[in-house]
Order: sequence, then structure tokens, then C-alpha cells
Amino acid sequence: MKHILKKVLMLFKSKGFWAGIRQFCKRIAAKLSFVPYIILEPFVQKKHLSALKSMTKDKTVYVIIPIIDWSLPLFQRPHQIAEVLSRQPDSFVLFMSEQYRYDHFCASKKVDENLHLISTRMAGYLNNTLADAQKIILIMYWTSRANLVDVIKHDRFIYEYVDEMELRYFYDENMENLHQKLMKRADLTVATANKLYDRAKIHAKKVVLCENGGAYDFFKNARSCAVNPLLSAHIKNYSCVLGYYGCLAHWFDYELIISTASKHPQWLFVAVGYDYDGSKKVLEDYRGGNILVIDAQPYASLPSFISGCDIMLIPFKINSITEATSPVKLFEYMAAGKAVLTSDLPECRKYESAHRYMNPADFVDKIEFLIANKNDPSYLELLDRDAKQNDWDARCRTILSSLT
Repeated sequence: MKHILKKVLMLFKSKGFWAGIRQFCKRIAAKLSFVPYIILEPFVQKKHLSALKSMTKDKTVYVIIPIIDWSLPLFQRPHQIAEVLSRQPDSFVLFMSEQYRYDHFCASKKVDENLHLISTRMAGYLNNTLADAQKIILIMYWTSRANLVDVIKHDRFIYEYVDEMELRYFYDENMENLHQKLMKRADLTVATANKLYDRAKIHAKKVVLCENGGAYDFFKNARSCAVNPLLSAHIKNYSCVLGYYGCLAHWFDYELIISTASKHPQWLFVAVGYDYDGSKKVLEDYRGGNILVIDAQPYASLPSFISGCDIMLIPFKINSITEATSPVKLFEYMAAGKAVLTSDLPECRKYESAHRYMNPADFVDKIEFLIANKNDPSYLELLDRDAKQNDWDARCRTILSSLT
């Protein structure tokens, strides 16, 4: 109850009272939409679990426990790793869904031949369901379902440390203590940034640095696909289109984008994103005409937005959160063959193809440089090399080879 009240208060604080009321009602309605599935589940779970038992026989089973739905509009690290692992020889992936908002199913649901969703409510039945599996590897993100480490029998346990813990809604001393206990218990802790790696070394039994990656083959399509209609009608009157997609939150440098746009009306800034904390309105209120804000789009359509841009941006403020952030979009931009410009994020300094700016004046200078050099063959080759070396297959190889 304490957590629910805290979340409601945060909702009203970020959205305002009436907008908060509307959003709260939408979330209640979303929760109620799951009721028929919960009621039906006891009648179908035996059939589902029996089928999964047959499909997982003699296989290495990866049980992935995130805190996000599979059908979330943002296709994140847990989804990408699940897909890669499901393609490994004699492997099967069970992606455990909390069914917060986007996933609607009873007991389990097929995503691909060797990748199925399973309801968190089925956790207590998994020991019997996976009794004939050759090996069970548990992969957990964050701390909200730490109890399942004791519930689900497993051969190896991987704990993924992917963000600053302070980013979580309910971060407190208890969560921090649980986080440290999971690192001590895990056979392997995976840290996605150097800052997180240095912290994990203090507590973890074994730790490996494994940054985020990109789906190379998927985003390579942006080099030839048609521009999305939501963007195509707006770009023709501008000499340069600068794009961003992802969360729009307090760590996004709104002031930099608005200030630059106001001084350079010949450039169009495009922000395709999910309003994480109600801050997106700052961009929407800009009246200069050369900032286009588009609501979060399905993952499958992202290449069609990138294809309409000349330069892709990661304009994040430098703070404790972003210093520990390995941006997934960085590697997706590279794979798309687009010039990349980021703030001086520690995790972006590692890649030669990622140009970085140090201040607002340098931001403009770097844009002008990239306008002139974005099609340089040697730069395009560099982007392609960095993208290939940092795709999700490479990341999974790092994790699995470290699990000894």
C-alpha cells in the first residue's frame, strides 16, 4: 500500500492534478482489463504448463525476470537478450511478464518457437514444468522479484545491473540492501557501464562489464527504407534534420535543443519519445516551428524515422544517472549508418564513431561539421564497424563466456 500511494503521488506531481486523475483512471482501467485473464487462467494453466514441459525437455532454459512487459513500446535490453538466447542451439527462453499494462494472456504465450512469455503467477509451478530441462539459468533485472531466486530451482543465476538504483520509483535503503545481496548471491553480475562495474566489484561474487548493444541487421534497414509519413511531410523545408528517439525525461537537455532550434531555423529537430515524467511538454510548448515532437512509436517503425534524419542525437545532461547509462540507441544509430552526436557521456567516449559536444557552442560546431562530413566513406565505414562489434549477439557471447 505504501508503494502504491507513493506512485500515485509521483503521478500527480509529474502530470498535474486533472491530468493525473485522467492518467490514474486509465491505469485502473488497464488493470481491470486483466481480470478476465486472471479468472480464466486456472482453467487453462495445466494445458499451458504441460506444453512448456514438453518443449523444454533436454534444453538449456533461460528464465528471464525483468520488471517490464514484453509488449512495452520500448524494446529494451531484456527483450533483445531474450531474442538472442532463444536462437542459441538447444535453448528455450521463458520471459516472465508481470503483465503491468501491455501483455494480455493467460498462463503463457508464444512469441517465437523457442521464446514464450509466462505469467509471474506461474512461478510456483515452474519447478515441475522444467523438471526435464537439461539446465536452468535464471536472469534477473533489478530487485522487485528477488524472492523468485528461492522459488525457482536453477543451475546458474545471473543478475543484471543495468541502471543506477536511484532511478527506481521506490528506491530506499531496503532496496539497496537487497540489490547488494543479489550481487553477492549471483554466479555472475553483469554491469552495463563502467561506473556500475566499479560499484559491483565491491559486492559481487563475479562481475563482468557488458554494455548495451544494437540489433545490427534490423537497424541497417534504415539505410534504405522509406521515411515514415509522420516525418516525411515535415522535412522537405529544412537543410538538416536532427533526430532523437527514446524516453523524454528530466535528463534530456531541453534547454539546449530549444536554444539551438531558436537560433537555427534552417534545422529541424525531431523528438520521438515516451513522456517518462511529464517533462515532454517543454518541447511541445516551443513555438518556433522547427521542433517536431512525436509520441513513442512501435519498435518496428523506428528505422523509418531514422531514415528521414541526417544526424542522430543523444542530448543528455551529465548527472549521476547518465554517467552510468549505456544508451541502446547509440548502437542502433550506428547500425543505421547515421552520423552520431552525443553529450560527453562516459559510456559514449568508448566509440570513435560517436562525436561528442562539450557545451552549447560546441554542439552547434559539431552539427555543422557532421553536416559536411556525414556521408564521408571513411566515417560510414567506422560507424558500420562499431555497430557490428557491439551488436546483441556479441553482448550475449560476453555474458555466456563469463558464466563459467
